[in-house]
Amino acid sequence: MSQKLVTDAYFESKHSPLRFRQTMGVIITWILVFVPFIWLSIPFFFPMTADWLDFRVYFEERLALLYLVIFLVSAFLFLSVLFVLMTRRNNRRFKQQLQKNHCMMKRDWQNG
Repeated sequence: MSQKLVTDAYFESKHSPLRFRQTMGVIITWILVFVPFIWLSIPFFFPMTADWLDFRVYFEERLALLYLVIFLVSAFLFLSVLFVLMTRRNNRRFKQQLQKNHCMMKRDWQNG
């Protein structure tokens, strides 16, 4: 059964350069995801800095940003719950499959 398990070089000790490269890629990607939101939040949290940058915000932009935040938070919550449920389902199914294979191997060992 161990031949059927999925392995990943990221978790092996001899692949440190791979782990470093992938970790840095993920960190940089997440920074790039959050930079636009931080940039758009400057006028709300730092109005003096926004005036210095000539960054003007109009009512429609505030409303659009509010709807975007509501959408992203609700999508995050929905996907988090979905991924937890799917992970639990997959783990339960995999555990049952391992138990079934273990029983079959034990039976073959006793018969043979």
